[in-house]
Amino acid sequence: MRLEIKKMGINGEGIGYDQKKPVFIKGALMHEIVDVKIEKDLKTYKIGKLLKIIKKSSDRIEAKCPYQAKCGACSLMHTNYKNQLRYKKHVLKQALKKYADIEMPIKIIPNKNPFCYRNKLKLPFNMNKDGTIVTGMYEVDTNHFKTIDDCIIHEQILEKVRKEILNIMNKYKLKAYDERTKEGYRTLIMRTFNDKVSVVFVVGDNTDINIMLSDLSKIEELSSIYYTINTNKKYINALENELVHIYGKKVLNAKISGLKLVFTPKSFYQLNTKQSEVLYNEVISYLDENDKEVLEAYCGVGVMSLLASKKVKHVTGVEIIKEAIENASKNAFYNKINNVDFIVGDSGTIMEDSFKEGQLDCLIVDPPRTGLDERMISSIIKSKVKKIIYVSCNPSTLAKNLNDLKQDYNICEIKAIDIFSQTEHVESVTMLIKAHK
Repeated sequence: MRLEIKKMGINGEGIGYDQKKPVFIKGALMHEIVDVKIEKDLKTYKIGKLLKIIKKSSDRIEAKCPYQAKCGACSLMHTNYKNQLRYKKHVLKQALKKYADIEMPIKIIPNKNPFCYRNKLKLPFNMNKDGTIVTGMYEVDTNHFKTIDDCIIHEQILEKVRKEILNIMNKYKLKAYDERTKEGYRTLIMRTFNDKVSVVFVVGDNTDINIMLSDLSKIEELSSIYYTINTNKKYINALENELVHIYGKKVLNAKISGLKLVFTPKSFYQLNTKQSEVLYNEVISYLDENDKEVLEAYCGVGVMSLLASKKVKHVTGVEIIKEAIENASKNAFYNKINNVDFIVGDSGTIMEDSFKEGQLDCLIVDPPRTGLDERMISSIIKSKVKKIIYVSCNPSTLAKNLNDLKQDYNICEIKAIDIFSQTEHVESVTMLIKAHK
């Protein structure tokens, strides 16, 4: 079947039409004419496999990664960076129009380093045909494992240390996880800040990491080693069980936007260190000295709260995860910041219980992809907070939330920030001010 690509989907796929029914085609770009094989014909749409490009887009380039088509993680690597930014801005604008009937100009801040930016990796282990242990990815929507020798999205230090770890593991002829015996090495998790690397091995039962510990300790950049046992078949969260520290420091130190920070393996942080600083600067720019009381909901390890504390009188950071709040409190202590309180709890509940109507000068929110829930929206409207700074990683849920808030708040500005270059994901910061009625 031959189709012309009329639109782009929110996951980076091209969309053509067969008898008015949309056909989603991974790897296709706007205005291209492509040959497609229909793989799924569902009630309201079809999924097609790209067979051949008959007419190429002028924005198409050769993907720098040989695994891009199979891996699927870098859904936009086959188009030039200028077009990637254009696409992300378009996705955000379309969501705002569709779900909130909002039309306004949007500036997008590019990533100065669109490759080698990711500070964390999580890769499953597998066995090669030659009997060596490797790391890689599963092809999209399949159980077909693809060995990845080098990822050009990861920070280079991660790739260097990963290769050294694999060499050591193969020296000792270690085996990947076996679903039948529930033994072996399952997943490698690594994170880096300031040229140091923390490693977590997710393993099965009866797996002895100590056999290679002496060799691992000689890797100069390696700062800490943990392991965790996880034989859960569904395996939704690799770090759901207890972490055991076996080497080096228990935390990973970082210096970000002038703050001294510590991270544990379970701490959340943006995957692009340099662009996260750009994001934080945008957020803080919306604060001023007249903001006496600021609440940050979903504060994680408290980075934005701590940065905000330098500009306003008092900040309260709220997070449902206890360990994150413990981490945030330590970060406040290390930086000798005394005008921030961190609280474990539900943000909506704490807003209702701790702040009287009109008492909050500013609310900073950085919710998960699901956005703000009904309880939080209701709490915001009741609180009559004067200013909201909304950090979002999902244009659709942002737009739906803004649709709920726009009766009570004026939407002053929306900026997009390219944090996850080569992918369809886009981060944004929205500034809202209480409407005078």
